[in-house]
Amino acid sequence: MNYYSLQATNDLYTCIGQSAIYKRRVFHAGFRELCTAVARLERDLGELAQDNYWKEFLQPIKHHRFALYAAPVPVNWQSDTLMSSIQSHTRRCQLLFPDFVSHVQTILDKALALADAQDNPLMEVISQQALSGDDHTGALLLKETWLFSLAEAVLDSYPTLKHVELVNQYQLRGPHCYDQLFVTGPSHWYQEYILRSPRARRVDVVRYGWLPDKWRAEPLFLSAITYQQPATITKNWVEDDDPAGQDSLAGESTGREQDIIPEINWSQISTRMMRQAQDDHSQEYLPARPYLLAAGYAVFLDASENAKVLVLDLEDEAEDEEDKPQQVKYLTISKLRPGMFLLLRTGGGGDYIVPIADRILRENALPLRARQEEWKSRLRKEVEAKGALRTCIDLLDYGAERANEVNVRNWMSSRNIRPQDDRDFDAILKLAGLQGREQEYRNAARQIETARRQAGFYIRQQLLNQVARADLSELHRKGYMDFELPEADGGSLTAFRVEHIAPEVSTVPASRIGHPAKVRES
Repeated sequence: MNYYSLQATNDLYTCIGQSAIYKRRVFHAGFRELCTAVARLERDLGELAQDNYWKEFLQPIKHHRFALYAAPVPVNWQSDTLMSSIQSHTRRCQLLFPDFVSHVQTILDKALALADAQDNPLMEVISQQALSGDDHTGALLLKETWLFSLAEAVLDSYPTLKHVELVNQYQLRGPHCYDQLFVTGPSHWYQEYILRSPRARRVDVVRYGWLPDKWRAEPLFLSAITYQQPATITKNWVEDDDPAGQDSLAGESTGREQDIIPEINWSQISTRMMRQAQDDHSQEYLPARPYLLAAGYAVFLDASENAKVLVLDLEDEAEDEEDKPQQVKYLTISKLRPGMFLLLRTGGGGDYIVPIADRILRENALPLRARQEEWKSRLRKEVEAKGALRTCIDLLDYGAERANEVNVRNWMSSRNIRPQDDRDFDAILKLAGLQGREQEYRNAARQIETARRQAGFYIRQQLLNQVARADLSELHRKGYMDFELPEADGGSLTAFRVEHIAPEVSTVPASRIGHPAKVRES
C-alpha cells in the first residue's frame, strides 16, 4: 500500500474536487463511411462472422479501426497495409463467398478514399484545446500501451504539446495531479476512477461522435465535478453532445465494446509462443495459462493452485524509515492482476534461481541434482507405462496421502523439489524401487530446498538494490524494464506489466512455462 504525505493527499483532494470534465466529439466523414461499411458486413454475415475466413479478414480491419479510435493518428495511418490485406481477401471471397463480394469491395473503396487524407481529428482537438504555456503540465491517456509509439510520433510534430506526456491508466492512481488530462475514446473503456477521481484539474474526453458514451460521474466529494458542454462546431470536430444521434452509424450496431476493441486471439498468441519452443516430445506437459504482457510479450504461467511468481510491487512502500518495503516478493499466481509487474528471466537462459543455488551447493550440486532427477525419471516412466490414474492407485497402496493426477504431474515436474508430505515422498520412492534409501533422498531434497531459499533471498536483495537506483517512471510509462544481475550467472530479469489474462488454461510443455516470448509488435 502507498502512503502519501498529508500535503500530497490534501493537494490531490483539492485537484479532484475542482476538476472540470469536457466531453468532446470529433467527426470525419470518410472514416465514418469505412466504419459503417464494416458494421454492415458484420450485420449481414450474422453467424458466418465466426467463420475462420471472416475472422482473418476482419481482424486487421478491426485493429486498424481501433487504432484510429484510440490514438491521435491521421485517418490514412497505414492505409497501404490495410488495403493490401483487404485486396488479398477479395480474390478468395469471390470463390468462397460470392454474395459478399460487394461488401468487401465497398470496404476497399472506403479504405482507398482515406489513403490521401491527412486529417487527424483527435489531434486537432487536442492541439486546439491544450492549455498554452510551458508552466502547465499535461498528459494524454491511451487505452493500450502499444499505441504509445504511434502517439509519440505525432506528438513530436506539435511543438506546442511538448509539455504533454503519454500515460497509461495505472499511472493515474498516484497523488500526482496534472493541469490537463486528455482521454481518448469513450469513458467506459477505462477504470471508473479515471473520471470519478481525476488526477487533473481539467479533463478532456475526446472521442469520435458515433461511439456512444453515456457515462456520467457522480460527485465523489462534497464539491461536485463540473461538466462543460460547449457547442462550437468546426470543420472536422464537434464538441457538443448529439441527442438526435445524427452522427451514429445509420443504425448500425458498432457501439458495443466487443465490436470496437479487437478481441484478443489467445489461440494465436499461444501458437506463436509454442513456435519458439524446442521440439521435445519426451518432456512433461503441464497446465498453464497465457498472460499478455507489455511491449508485445506473452508468457505461460503455471496454473496449479499453489504456484508462485516473482513480482515487483511498487505500491508496497515503507510507512517510516524503520519499516522495510517488500517490493520484490513471491505472489501466488491466482492473485496476479492486470497492472501488476511480473519479474521474468530474459537473459542468461534457464531458471534464474538454479545456477545460484548450485553455486551455494558447490561440489554437492551434481550428486544432489542427480538423486532428484533419478526418482523423478522413474516416476515419469511409471506414468508413461501405466497412466496417471493407475500410478495414483499404486501410490495410495504404498501409503501416499495425496496421490492424485494433478499432484503426480506436479511431483514429476522439474520445478518441484519434492512432495510436501513425507508419506507421499516415501510412497514414490517405494514405487520407483528406491525403498530403503528414503533418508538419503530426503536429505538431498532438504539441501536443495535450503539452497533454493538462499538463492531466492540473494536474487531479491540484488533486485531491491537495482530498483532503488532505477528511474521507475520509465517502468510505469513503458510497462517494462530490464534489471541486469551480473553476479547471478550473468543473467538479467525483466519487469513486465501484466496487460491481459487469458480466461482458459492450456496444456503446454514445461520448458515454455515462465519464458516470455514476443508475440506482436509493441
